Amino acid sequence: MPPAQPFVLACEDYQNAQQWRWVLRDSRGNFLADHEVNLDPACPEYFGLIDLRGYLDQHAAPDRWRTDHARLLEGFGRWLGANVLGNAIGDKLLAPRVPLTVRVEVPVEAAGLLTIPLELAHAGGKPLALGGISLVSLVKGEGDGTAPEPEPVGDRLRMLALFSLPTQATALALRRERHALTRLISKIAQTRGAAIELRVLQYGASRGALKDALEEADGWDLIHFSGHGERGVLLLEHDDGSNDIITTEALLDLLAPARGRLKLATLSACWSAAATIAETRAWLGLPAATTPEAREAPAAATGSDTVLPSLARALANELGCAVLAMRYPVGDQFAIALAAGLFRHLFENRQPLPRALAMALSQAVPEAPPLSVATPALFGAAALALTLVPPAQQAEPPLYTEMSAFPDEPERFVGRTGALAAATRALAPNSGQAGVLFCGMAGAGKTAAALELAYRYQPSPLQPPSRFRHFIWYKAPDQRADGEGADIGRALVDLALAMEAQIAGWEMVHLVDSDQHFATLLPRLTALCRQRSILFVLDNLESLLTADGRWRDQRWARLIATLATAGGFSRLVLTSRLRPADLPASLHIEAVHALPLDEALLLARELPNLGPLLTAGEAGDASAGRALVLRTLEIVQGHPKLIELADRLAANPDDLRRQLAGSATLWAAGDASRLGAFFTDGEAAVADNGYLAVLAGWTRSIAATLPAAAARLFEAVCGLEDGDRRQDLLGRLAWPKLWQALGQAGDAPALDPLITALDACGLIAVEKRENQPATYRLHPGVAAAGRPDPARQQVLDRVMAGLHWGVVDAAMQQEGAGTGPWIVAHGLAAAPYLARLHDWDALVGTLEKVTARDQSPATLARVLPPLRLAAEHSGSLAARRVLGRALRRAGRLSEAEALLRALIAEAEAAGAFMVASAIAADLFNLLLASGRAREALELVAREKEFTTRAGLGSWTIISDDGQRLQALNALGRWEEVLTEVEALRARMEALPERGTGEETVTPWNVREATLDTGREAALRLERWQECLDLSEAIVASKAARGASALQIARTRFNDYGPLLRLSRDGEAQALLADCRRTFEAEGDVEGLGKVFSALAALADGRGHHPQAVAHEKTALRYSYLAGTPDDAAISHFNLAIHLSRTAAPAQAILAHRLAATLIELQIQDGRLSSAIAALAGDLARFPDAQPPATFAALCAEVEAVEGVHFAHLFARLPAPFGSGDEALAHVLTLTTRRPDGALA
Repeated sequence: MPPAQPFVLACEDYQNAQQWRWVLRDSRGNFLADHEVNLDPACPEYFGLIDLRGYLDQHAAPDRWRTDHARLLEGFGRWLGANVLGNAIGDKLLAPRVPLTVRVEVPVEAAGLLTIPLELAHAGGKPLALGGISLVSLVKGEGDGTAPEPEPVGDRLRMLALFSLPTQATALALRRERHALTRLISKIAQTRGAAIELRVLQYGASRGALKDALEEADGWDLIHFSGHGERGVLLLEHDDGSNDIITTEALLDLLAPARGRLKLATLSACWSAAATIAETRAWLGLPAATTPEAREAPAAATGSDTVLPSLARALANELGCAVLAMRYPVGDQFAIALAAGLFRHLFENRQPLPRALAMALSQAVPEAPPLSVATPALFGAAALALTLVPPAQQAEPPLYTEMSAFPDEPERFVGRTGALAAATRALAPNSGQAGVLFCGMAGAGKTAAALELAYRYQPSPLQPPSRFRHFIWYKAPDQRADGEGADIGRALVDLALAMEAQIAGWEMVHLVDSDQHFATLLPRLTALCRQRSILFVLDNLESLLTADGRWRDQRWARLIATLATAGGFSRLVLTSRLRPADLPASLHIEAVHALPLDEALLLARELPNLGPLLTAGEAGDASAGRALVLRTLEIVQGHPKLIELADRLAANPDDLRRQLAGSATLWAAGDASRLGAFFTDGEAAVADNGYLAVLAGWTRSIAATLPAAAARLFEAVCGLEDGDRRQDLLGRLAWPKLWQALGQAGDAPALDPLITALDACGLIAVEKRENQPATYRLHPGVAAAGRPDPARQQVLDRVMAGLHWGVVDAAMQQEGAGTGPWIVAHGLAAAPYLARLHDWDALVGTLEKVTARDQSPATLARVLPPLRLAAEHSGSLAARRVLGRALRRAGRLSEAEALLRALIAEAEAAGAFMVASAIAADLFNLLLASGRAREALELVAREKEFTTRAGLGSWTIISDDGQRLQALNALGRWEEVLTEVEALRARMEALPERGTGEETVTPWNVREATLDTGREAALRLERWQECLDLSEAIVASKAARGASALQIARTRFNDYGPLLRLSRDGEAQALLADCRRTFEAEGDVEGLGKVFSALAALADGRGHHPQAVAHEKTALRYSYLAGTPDDAAISHFNLAIHLSRTAAPAQAILAHRLAATLIELQIQDGRLSSAIAALAGDLARFPDAQPPATFAALCAEVEAVEGVHFAHLFARLPAPFGSGDEALAHVLTLTTRRPDGALA
């Protein structure tokens, strides 16, 4: 049923604040009822009209305040209904039996009556606000035609939300309210196709920021303010974070640009936190807050809890808009629920504002404090029938992916308001600062703060891009649990790849491989930062630093200095446990340590056990409960984890009291004397290491009170690696073994009840995600304190190493059934346990199996540090061989080659021919990848000799034969190769899977390598379908054994050329897109180079020649970074083709063709004749163009392409010709023919 037309409740015959008459008329002006008001100031309820919260607190018992408030409000509401509203008027309001809006109209001299919470007045036994009666208050004569009629909503409803909390103000949990509002509006926009734009201002909600937003030409339909404010003022932030009191007049000036479009202003503004904190301080006997806000807050006796109508009236009158204001303190949950209901009913259900508010209020009140029913109040004639219906989206909103590389926004975030406000100011366009470093102890929330800050600028369909146009996320390697330094050799490459993936068109990965190239990168970075607005978030930087804060790799120092001094509008957000030495002064440093007192007070009051101790006391004794909380706050000093542990203990106050009894001694002497500063100064004055000592003491003390079984589980969980702290591994495999190994009798008790006990006391946190096993998270300080002693840790390490190895071994037995990922995952998981046990042989053997199945950059980065450790401590040939292989696969070719050559000589001298054979195979692969095919072919003969002398089995012999064919492939003997591959396939088919003797190879690896050699030969012979058939067989083998996505993508990529030749362009394009996603995700530089070369071919085939040139230049850059001469030759050759189809100068075309030919000449590649023929054709086509006369001139021409270092590459190639000039002269003498050719 639709609501009735508004009734009018008018104040007439006003005498004073105790005497007047209400007259009720219907929508046509007909008299319905009246009531003579004659109030006695001595009446107890009269005090409630002046200060309702004071009235409630005066008459309510602290231990049952909610029940007493409800009872008192029931009586107060009946009194209001009978004495202020009048029963006759109440009856008439209920008579229509439909939702009703009432225009409450008073003359200007009676404006004070609008402070009366008539919504509480009873009619029909319940408050008007819950009986479908909506009140809209206004002063007669105000807003009657003086303000222009608001413009209709345009192509989208524009909503400005301001969440203001100056750093000098007491804390409100505005983050939770903002997060809920953003999610709600996003849901409405996405599920209803509503066109809504939401702009959020928080952490720096200053007068200037508000002014800038309000001056936008499009204007705003709705402004939502949440924060501090009262008595006709709002509290915003100065640029330095201090309070900026906005008077009614100043606010009207600020909002003047909104006049004409603004339809609704919501003011969720009160001194609620100040009142809450003042009350809590009083309960605890602490001095009142000394912040400017506390000095400026009005006293309760003056009715400060009530929003005097001046501000709401002024906005409604001057701007012609509806105003929703809060009369009383707003709790987080009520504010969130009310806003959610209001905007849902306004935007989705298309209800008029009064009805939408009434519906939202009825849904929010049941879970809210009793006074909430009278909290919201509507002002202004525009509120009577206002509807705000967002228009439908005219087009699909854009997909914003700028922050797709970032971790998810923190679901919860406590405190840190001052830190984020300061950081926001540092990120402002005219801040004069380059950014912020969040620095502090482990587990304090540095990463969460950085993400909370970054996501404030996230572009979305609700909030189009404004401050930053690009976003960069990078996380440095984690610190290792064994105390060894993290392997950071790839860290700069990973940053470069991250930047290239997150900024379209940016290229830098080729410039981080040497100091010389890196020096050329820095000015380019400076230009990038100046010309674009970029937000860099670089996380976890402590792994890049020494213990005293120096950069382990000085290139990082130069890079951070460049980013911090570039100028422009880009900004930098860093996180680190350690403060880097010589940090540029342009970076603001924000310590992330413990919570300040006021935030700790609010947090304690909201927690499930400490909160009731504050409000209700202990067993009805309020003073005892509050004394216990006071002592708790003194000991924990605002540390988030200690507060959490204290709350868990407070479930039984005696447990908490016992814990506190000896806690003072946990603080160092100097810190113990400073504990009182937390109460006097509002901030902790103790050192970070002091917190960790107390946390360790609390952890051990709480663990000592656990039942024996739970204590053993806690000890075990602390001793596990983080990745093993999960339900599936512990419950199914580890816990029964650990129980016995730790000396416990009988069967292990059920895991889940013990986990519940640990969670209940706060030692662990259980994280559950849909369709995934639960994981158990420990604060770093808790894990360190609970870790077993060395002897018991060794026992635990043996169990876990054996468990993981058992999975690896079982998976290897069934590898054809797709168990490869288990081998990789459990092999990596075993490594830290084996390293602590110094079981170097087992460690090396395990990681060898891992790297045979997964050569992704991330996996190689994880295995290199333990392999170096094993090689250093054991010194064995096997350990150093596996390290050399891993170095080769990681692209560290110079280090790998030197190590492998030394190992071959050492193994041969020692008669260790089996090891020599395996090492020679690794060196062969390195030589072949370096374009040294003839040298590789010569090495095969030695390798076969080692294999024979070692008496190795058939699979190893076939592997040697296969490597010989790979070298022949590189030398162009493709027909011979293809014939011999078929013979090898027959031999393999006849062999048992485990071979006929001792092997140094894995059969599936030999099979896949042989098939790939045949595929390569078929490709060169242009037997396209045969290529695809062989590739399909390789993919099937890899899939059957559970190979990684990267390994499969590398094989599948080879199909793109044959697919194109067979005119299957759509399949080729889809294949390239899939491979590119995988290569980017895995950081595979070589693979990315191949993809871009293939994309160039696709673009060329479609006639998009400039695009083909751009793609091939990118491919060339990646091939130089990967150090693969063969790929570089292909890209130089193909770039010449693509350039020839544009207006490029002939000199550039000839130079790239010459570069390709010189590489083919030096490595004696089988495609040399085709390269020479193509070069001859180009020289004939451009008779007037002269090729470069010298090698230096050639280098200058081709190195004009970014990332090309031709002279450096040429110097590393085999040397049939001693110098570049000799090789160039030789090639030019061979170019006497003109047939065309192509490299692919």
